[in-house]
Amino acid sequence: MILYQHTTRADCSTCPATIRGVCSIFIIVVAALCCNHALIFLSSNTGETATSSSNTKVNSSVALMENVKVDNAVTATAPLFQRGGIIIFFHVPKSGGTSVQENLRKLPGINYIFIPGRREWKRIQPKMDFLCSLLSKDNTTVVVEIHAGTAPTFLSLQKSLASWRKTAADNHVPYFAFTILREPVAWAISVYNHCHAPGHAGHAGKGYVARPLTDEAFTERAMHNPQCNFLTRGFQYHKANRTQPTIEECKEVQDGLLENLDWVGITERFNETSVLLLDLLGQTNYTFTKSENNAHRANGTLTRKMLKEETIDYHVQISTMDYALYEVAKNWSLRAPDV
Repeated sequence: MILYQHTTRADCSTCPATIRGVCSIFIIVVAALCCNHALIFLSSNTGETATSSSNTKVNSSVALMENVKVDNAVTATAPLFQRGGIIIFFHVPKSGGTSVQENLRKLPGINYIFIPGRREWKRIQPKMDFLCSLLSKDNTTVVVEIHAGTAPTFLSLQKSLASWRKTAADNHVPYFAFTILREPVAWAISVYNHCHAPGHAGHAGKGYVARPLTDEAFTERAMHNPQCNFLTRGFQYHKANRTQPTIEECKEVQDGLLENLDWVGITERFNETSVLLLDLLGQTNYTFTKSENNAHRANGTLTRKMLKEETIDYHVQISTMDYALYEVAKNWSLRAPDV
């Protein structure tokens, strides 16, 4: 028996109602900061820019909860895909998802469906119930990746995810849905490089403008809770006019992660996700290779070591909802089946 140290349930239909009820608890975690700031949840109507000093003032509706125990530890057995099935991968950009895609595409017995935008989604959406209801004759596993761009947001897919799971369970089709999150400051740095690093900016059109690799430029482009923002509203980092997620929306995202996904990995422990997927697919002799995006590195990228302590502290303060989601992912665990 293999025990993974991230936790949730694999097949919602097999979990007791009491366990599924646990999964709706909203968790806010206080991070340990070098200057001992309390984390604050910021609503979407933040009107005053926060500073990095200990007497930070934020002109917004604020909800502050400290030291709430993380209680989402539900251990469940994941399905095996020896006879095929369906895997849903919601790809959060800059979290290791490209490595997942590149490696799964190489495996035998995989039909990989890539959905980067509305056009592809309109083509595939009507077929999803069918894909979830029938095992292929050649034991193929269908992997559906819902990518960034104009594809549906995670928040908008909650009813669909629940419906697909039910359809699969009703038809005895193995079903597994997952995503990967990243430590919030590391994610913000990676996205800044993706959109603004010299040599990489401009690769995808309007908004991808080269900017300096400085504290000031990085902070100027800062977003409140950018991963929660992506999960609720899609990729907005490069846009001039950006909206912020509300506390309620981020709570819905957290509930959705717990209720409709079987696994939420973290980039910092990427190997857990790769080993789990290979175990489920019966491909234990294969080893994932990490995708490296070197397109912009010749001209330099922003790194955490280049940033001042107060810059990092500020980005932590404006990412409290992202840290709550990340804490959920860090405490996820899943028991794989006997092989």
